[in-house]
Amino acid sequence: MGKKAHPVSPPSNLAPPKFDELTLDKLTLEIRYDLAPLLWDCAGSMWTEIRANIPGLKVVQAQPSVSAFKLENRYDFNVLTDRAFITAKSPKPGLDEFADYANKFFEPVFHQLEVTEFTRVGMRFQYIKTYATRSAASSATLELGLWRTMGGKHFGIEGTIISPEYRICLEDASHGVSAYFAAKTETLDHQLGSNIDVEKIHKERHQFMYDLDYYAISPVRREQLKIKPWIEQINHVVHRDSNTFFKK
Repeated sequence: MGKKAHPVSPPSNLAPPKFDELTLDKLTLEIRYDLAPLLWDCAGSMWTEIRANIPGLKVVQAQPSVSAFKLENRYDFNVLTDRAFITAKSPKPGLDEFADYANKFFEPVFHQLEVTEFTRVGMRFQYIKTYATRSAASSATLELGLWRTMGGKHFGIEGTIISPEYRICLEDASHGVSAYFAAKTETLDHQLGSNIDVEKIHKERHQFMYDLDYYAISPVRREQLKIKPWIEQINHVVHRDSNTFFKK
């Protein structure tokens, strides 16, 4: 079954992107902790427990200080001596499946590594909207009004702003958020055929990206963190407050 194509906005559409028009392309939940040397000894038993919870996991990397598995090219699971994280590609709406896999993954990690406190808990949401051209993606991104655009000639150059980027970070004593906005062009090069008869295919994908990292920076005790409710809460906050950055 082919991957669902992202809708493409026509190049003449210079309206700023709206939050409800974006597609959640990637989602990561990362939990950090102090050095857990038990990973060197119990990686096998840890992953045996995880694979019992999540059948179908395939090994990607297995080393003393880092191990990684994946599920159906949709989910990545990684454990290091100081952090563990799960990443979903094009997660299903509502995040129920993501929350279920996250809970089945993290609980064995914390149990086997005897982790009792977390130094950082963060969720990273990577949203995109695809445009037909680089200039359309750049123009629509600038229409958000986050930049102070300049007309005329500067540094000896008079031209159009391309691939703008903007980042804002907010923190208090316990939580923080980093919001990144950008127009990006992704280049995809493929080769088809044998070594004698090769067809080279070059494609470009032009996108607006909204990359939001929401995290807790004060220490969190293991018993305080309930994975599923926390994911639901952060997802709600992100949907509630993201329109702060987007013109209605």
